[in-house]
Amino acid sequence: MKKPLKTGNKATKIILNLLGAFFIFLGILAYGATLKYGNQYQVFWICYLSLILLGIGILRRSSFLIVSQINLLLITDVIWIIDFISFFVNGQTLWGITSYMFTNRPTISNFISLQHIFSMPLALIALYKIKIKRNDAWKLSTFQFIIMGVITVVATPIEANVNCVFKPCMPLTLGLIPHQIIWLLTFFIMVFLTNKMLTRIKIFNEKEKQR
Repeated sequence: MKKPLKTGNKATKIILNLLGAFFIFLGILAYGATLKYGNQYQVFWICYLSLILLGIGILRRSSFLIVSQINLLLITDVIWIIDFISFFVNGQTLWGITSYMFTNRPTISNFISLQHIFSMPLALIALYKIKIKRNDAWKLSTFQFIIMGVITVVATPIEANVNCVFKPCMPLTLGLIPHQIIWLLTFFIMVFLTNKMLTRIKIFNEKEKQR
């Protein structure tokens, strides 16, 4: 005999659908605002594409797609948040990453940038509900950042430094090693560590759900 559908399940579906639609809307809004107010090259930022892919992943209940985007964004968003908060503590940003937030910018642009604060908590809530069903999302993450890195190098000018591919976004140098090599290694390490962490946290795991 089938168990009756719990009201909580219906509510969860509605919440997940709203979250998915919100992420897609936010990604489209980011592209639109960038083209209207910003530099056209900023459309190549990885996080803008990731917002839309997160939305698609949530709507399709694809933990694989969701995890692949969290792999790319979680650590970088934590760094962004620390830098942003440091302004209110020290009167200036710690690494200069978020200094642009305290310049004369359109309100909509600042709202979009604030997604670095709330996008990962929302994505993790969605992942908690959907559960991880496979542990190889790092493969898609790696493919995505390599492709986006190549496109960024080819299609954007050095001074734009989109995705930090031409020089560090933080005051950090590692001597004679070419920056693009450091960029690739750094992204791979972030992706690998995040993927490993997520697949080991029980509340995100499909097996835990089945117990």
